[in-house]
Amino acid sequence: MKNRILLLLLTVLIFNGLDASAAIFRPIPLPAHVLTPVKRLLPTATITGNATVCLNATEPVITFTGAGGTAPYTFTYNVNGGADQTITTVTGDSVTLPVPTTATGAFVYNLVSVSYGSPAVSQNQTGTATVNVVVLTAAISGNTTICPGYSATLPVTGSPGATVVISSSTGQYFNVTLSAAGTASFTTPALNNTTTFSLVTVSSNPPGCVMNVTGSAVVTVNQNGCASVAAGDLNLSPTIAPICTVGECRDLTAIYQNLGSTTSYTVSPIPYCPQESFTPVGATPVSVNIDDVWSGDINLPFAFCFFGQSHNTANVGSNGVISFDNFNAGDYCNWPFTQTIPNTTFPIRNAIYGVYQDINPATAPPPPTQVNINYKLVGVAPCRKLIVNFANVPQFSCGNSVGLQTSQVVLYEVSNIIEVYVQNRTPCNSWNSGSGLIGIQNAAGTVGYTPPGRNTGPWTATNEAWRFTPSGTSAVTFSWSQGGTFVSSNPTISVCPTTTTTYTAQAIYDSCGLITTVTKDVTVEVIDDLTQTPQDITQCTNTFDLTQNTPVILGGLNPGDYDISYHLTAADAQNILNPISNPDAFISSGQTIYAAIQNFNAGCINVKSFDLIIQCGPEPVQPPDLTVCDDPSNDGIAPFDFTPQTPIALGSFSASDYVITYHLTQADADNDVNAISPITNFMGTDGQTIYIRMEDVSNSTLYGTTSFQLFINPVPTASISGTTTICSGGTAMVTFTGTPGA
Repeated sequence: MKNRILLLLLTVLIFNGLDASAAIFRPIPLPAHVLTPVKRLLPTATITGNATVCLNATEPVITFTGAGGTAPYTFTYNVNGGADQTITTVTGDSVTLPVPTTATGAFVYNLVSVSYGSPAVSQNQTGTATVNVVVLTAAISGNTTICPGYSATLPVTGSPGATVVISSSTGQYFNVTLSAAGTASFTTPALNNTTTFSLVTVSSNPPGCVMNVTGSAVVTVNQNGCASVAAGDLNLSPTIAPICTVGECRDLTAIYQNLGSTTSYTVSPIPYCPQESFTPVGATPVSVNIDDVWSGDINLPFAFCFFGQSHNTANVGSNGVISFDNFNAGDYCNWPFTQTIPNTTFPIRNAIYGVYQDINPATAPPPPTQVNINYKLVGVAPCRKLIVNFANVPQFSCGNSVGLQTSQVVLYEVSNIIEVYVQNRTPCNSWNSGSGLIGIQNAAGTVGYTPPGRNTGPWTATNEAWRFTPSGTSAVTFSWSQGGTFVSSNPTISVCPTTTTTYTAQAIYDSCGLITTVTKDVTVEVIDDLTQTPQDITQCTNTFDLTQNTPVILGGLNPGDYDISYHLTAADAQNILNPISNPDAFISSGQTIYAAIQNFNAGCINVKSFDLIIQCGPEPVQPPDLTVCDDPSNDGIAPFDFTPQTPIALGSFSASDYVITYHLTQADADNDVNAISPITNFMGTDGQTIYIRMEDVSNSTLYGTTSFQLFINPVPTASISGTTTICSGGTAMVTFTGTPGA
């Protein structure tokens, strides 16, 4: 490096009054300056935040994170390939970006580049985060009727890949996952009672969105013809949702066999659900290998009302007929007929036909099958049944060539309902015109009832069933009662008990003058709410810890018996949906929060609300420092009276609204502990700091602090020295010493 030339101008003073100037040029070397290049690394960045959320749900966030440089980082990105946008970190290497959820769709956030520093060092980057904002759907269909003990299959449709939660009216829950086409088949468990299956929620796949949905399908279980009462909630579930808050009500409903007298009947098809095996264990055989005979009177353990007449016996004829006339065992059972009913000349009247045809139990079917005509009495009062079976019986003349004939007839106690189940009926057209008959007819032959197409004729039937229900003047009186007190005659009632209460649904039947009462009890449990009311949370910052209300709500209750979650809406809280995921650090500008309080033991969900309030505390005025003189001990400790500081600290605030306390440390002031007392005679030290707390008397969480110092001036001192002797009129030196400035 070349030396630079330094010009020095020297002035020489000549004391003889002359001056001279000289310019001297001399090369002076300057120190070398080495320029060191600064190495600045290229930054990198990542983007995260894939999410699936419901429309209008809490906004998810996209997170940008920088590396390789020095914060703050600036990220360039776009949404779905749109215009570039930027976002910069505030603290640290990461920054989050809320994603609006007010519109549905797939929102792809594309990372374009990252930069830092000045001048900026930038590098292009790649990466995506996708937020799917969705509205989910689900539907269930397929109302159907099944036999007791069977399952049903119900179609479920909705958003592809979603999971649908289905509840039953018996309190069970089921998860059904939809295919990529948005379809599924839900198979119910085996059912013995009519059950409603209702949609509860539908959840996205991938997870993130859960929505309430509605819709239901009813699986009707064909109940037998017993005089019965079923009662429960609106879905007839015997388990009633408990009342968790006094003042709530519950709807109860009941169904019963709404029967008329036997002066007339209605005929209806029913599911093919035979009430017993056609060859049941314990049955009594009749007409064994004998054609065209009666069984003789069978004594019934109950009175059966038929066309207005009460009967205690019945007769089974080997040609598929039951009569209430009296016959001896082995008496001839008529087989020839071609008339339809009603008919006064019909060969057998006062009878049930099921199926009446000329069958021949004396003809053996192909081995190992055997003919079996039998009857069996089953059940207990008030639902006993006479079941008569005609199983595997060949036709007369045609024998086995047209197939075996099998059917069942059921007579019910109290209700007087008659059911006919036909497994197989094929006519022998070459004999007796192929005549077959399903029906009932009175003793005179003037009134008769048959199903459509099942009056006398050469018809064929497989796996069909028919019910004959008394339909004359009403023979039943229904009511709800409670503790023997009449409540209502309506099948559906609303009850609002304040304590656990049992209600009784009651049907009173009149069967040819015989009165029978059938009841069903339903208990509505009232659960005392032992939880406490949550407190509003008031603070100066926007990050709230909602869980501070958990011990407030539980009080002294066992936390293991409860679960508490926090929600944005009362509906979500009641259904335990969309709980706030970060309740201990929930960011809010102020709103109402709903606590869902689940009582595991009682099955109750109580919802209680509280408010988040942002309200900053008062700012006290900083009073002046206090200065006093030391006492005679001059030890640097002196008494102070803080009373004058109080009105200064209050400023414009009212002493009735705020309280002033004095503390030795900032921590004590913040925590409102160890207040100085009394404040009129505090022994302070020189340079000591005193902290003031000004607190809102109506809300102890609202407060402000300030401070002042204490100063102590020492007591001034003085001394004199310089004792001497002088002559009159002379002077002397006296020395004074003491506190400087005194």
